[in-house]
Amino acid sequence: MPPLLLQLSPLLLLASAPTAGAAALAAPTAPLAPHALRVEYLQAPLGVEIHRSPRFSWRLAPPPPPTGGGLPPRNISQAAYELQVCRVRFGGSGGDECHGDGVRVASAESVNVELPGLQLTDDTLYTWRVRWWADDGGAPSDFSPNATFGTELRNWSDSAFIGGNYSANLLRTEFTLQSEVRVGRACLYIVGLGNYRAELSGQPVGNVFRTPPTQFASRLLYDVHDVTAILQQGIKPRTRHALGVALGHARYASQGSATHCTGGQTTCDMATRVVLSIVFEDGSTQRVVSQPGSSWQVAAGPTVHDDSYTGEVYDARLAMVGWSTPGFSASSTRWRSAEAVTTPPGAVLSSYLMPPVTKAEVYTAIRTWQPQHNEHSFDFGQSVAGAIELTIPEGCAPGTRITVTHGEATHQPQVENGGPGRVFHLYDCGPHGNGCTAFAVYICSGTESGLTGTTRWSPSYFTSGGRFVKIEGYPGPLAREGLRLAGVRVDVEHTGTVMTSNDRLNEASRIGRKRKTPLNGF
Repeated sequence: MPPLLLQLSPLLLLASAPTAGAAALAAPTAPLAPHALRVEYLQAPLGVEIHRSPRFSWRLAPPPPPTGGGLPPRNISQAAYELQVCRVRFGGSGGDECHGDGVRVASAESVNVELPGLQLTDDTLYTWRVRWWADDGGAPSDFSPNATFGTELRNWSDSAFIGGNYSANLLRTEFTLQSEVRVGRACLYIVGLGNYRAELSGQPVGNVFRTPPTQFASRLLYDVHDVTAILQQGIKPRTRHALGVALGHARYASQGSATHCTGGQTTCDMATRVVLSIVFEDGSTQRVVSQPGSSWQVAAGPTVHDDSYTGEVYDARLAMVGWSTPGFSASSTRWRSAEAVTTPPGAVLSSYLMPPVTKAEVYTAIRTWQPQHNEHSFDFGQSVAGAIELTIPEGCAPGTRITVTHGEATHQPQVENGGPGRVFHLYDCGPHGNGCTAFAVYICSGTESGLTGTTRWSPSYFTSGGRFVKIEGYPGPLAREGLRLAGVRVDVEHTGTVMTSNDRLNEASRIGRKRKTPLNGF
């Protein structure tokens, strides 16, 4: 009988010899395409500055598992990338103009990557994509799906700041598309001082709830909105459209900050500056700009008072249905030609290249009570900075005033009812409002209805904070679902969570996070 070693040696040789399957498993596989493409930390931003190459970022995906099974490769990093940026052209036969095509860059960087030699044009749409090579020497990944970004507007020369007197807050104009072909791209560049709501042919533009304050004497921020889809509706050439802008005071023209808004002026009238840039599919262009004169008209709207410190009053009797739609009759005495408005001389116009301040989540109260007649109180379980959304019942008598006050605490409960006491407001406006109490007021028109028999109202410009809300003057019973509280915050992307051994820290982190879906209570 041969020795045991000789019996095992063929098995050892077989185990140590490479097979075709083992060779296939060992061969490097191409990594997956990059994902989560960002420009200046934003997904498909508009208003990117052109004085230098923007910063591109992407996330890497590991190589897929081997075809024959087994674990995917580990400890793989980027060894090189190819980044392509293309200018989108409409009309002509030249096609898109690309930069970086076919250039392999040896680098492990995938965050804030600049593309040397990239020359950008203002008011232009660009697409970009990227692929990468792993450091295992394998094939490159597929290209990522195309991402987009738009550039800033440099030419504001044919537009002007327009408005009316201090109380006028609606502006409108109408225009006709000047081409027989379909709109390829349209962007609305707009400055609203202090705050604005824009509508194009009756449709809201963007989701900006509040414009951020600046040192207004030095810098004014403008927003960029892609309105291509609105102007493409109907597809009929030479379609008539209307552009409307509603203005609020915000920090720029609030009563408490008016002497500081321009670095010296004693009054700061609300104003807007607009450029609607349109490119048609044949390459022709059209611009609709704000200019004083009869082409733009201005009127006092239903928001009869708004202030960052004292609140907002909305008189529904003054609302004008269809004011931002084409064909609306603006010939009444309430409308007049827009006027040029003086704004800070020398202030720089800059793109607001940040996520907007918008409504993030919606809360309903965890309990309600009536401490006295004609007063409803709501407890939302946590302090929320935001704007209320109140259901106005059908048949509310014209002139009825419904007052909403946010509160941080309640008075001691009355002995006779034994329940929570009245909500009171702790915020002292001090020098800004002479010890004011911030509130929101809705004045009924008598025509509130809608398909469900109700109208839901929310202040357009005013937010306040607190855990409690008090409603006074509401006609009839008010259910818990009749009042919601929308949290307002910067719409930053939610990319992770923090969990600690301290419950209070965890709760603070949870409260501060944006929620993607509406919340019920907390």
